Amino acid sequence: MADASADALVRLLQGAAPFATPHALGAWLLREDLQYARVEPGRREALVDAALEDGRSMAERARARWGGEPAAIAAACGVSVLGCDVEQGWGSSVVYADYHEGTRCVRLFLPTIDRLDRHLSCDAVAMVAGLRSARPALLAHELYHHLDAIRPGPRLARLHQVTLLRLGRWRWTSGLTSLGEIAAGAFAQRLLGLRWHARFLDLIAIHDANPAAAARAVASLRAGAPVRATSHVSGVDRLRVGT
Repeated sequence: MADASADALVRLLQGAAPFATPHALGAWLLREDLQYARVEPGRREALVDAALEDGRSMAERARARWGGEPAAIAAACGVSVLGCDVEQGWGSSVVYADYHEGTRCVRLFLPTIDRLDRHLSCDAVAMVAGLRSARPALLAHELYHHLDAIRPGPRLARLHQVTLLRLGRWRWTSGLTSLGEIAAGAFAQRLLGLRWHARFLDLIAIHDANPAAAARAVASLRAGAPVRATSHVSGVDRLRVGT
């Protein structure tokens, strides 16, 4: 990475860091949920906190049972991990990894992950980000989705629903998919002892694709998610990098 580009990325991350609490990064994810407008304003803080707590407690249980290495947890759970030498995404979205419940398989899309890791190979970027490689965090993120899928009872997204339509005594509802992403990032953070909720990595990828969009993302984070006096309990598998 060229020095000028690295310096710009470091400045971006340093500008975001004071505002990048787990709750603030989780709230950023919730605001991107397609059903966000249907979430009552009074529920939003509590939903973010519930998702952060779920991810953290799931990580603590996983660590107690299998240890803190994502690859070892995957093997113990019978989850295969495939590295794919292809780009994956659609429109303005980039996909780092995904989990297929039916086959118990995590796919890591290596070209996209390698771009993140090239940025993290810069000492100054790695110092702010708190890690040298994104791969363990991305695998841990997907392992949360596996554990969420096999848990007794409904998945996290179905535990906290919003109403789409009421007709007399009938009510149509939808889960909030962003809650699983918030929890997965918190799972990775707690399992690996990361400095940041995994959503922080998105800023690196957004900057890689569109520095102006990254600056707007930081401005949004600063405006919409002020620093909290105490951080409540804390995905990266998809990223919107459009303008």
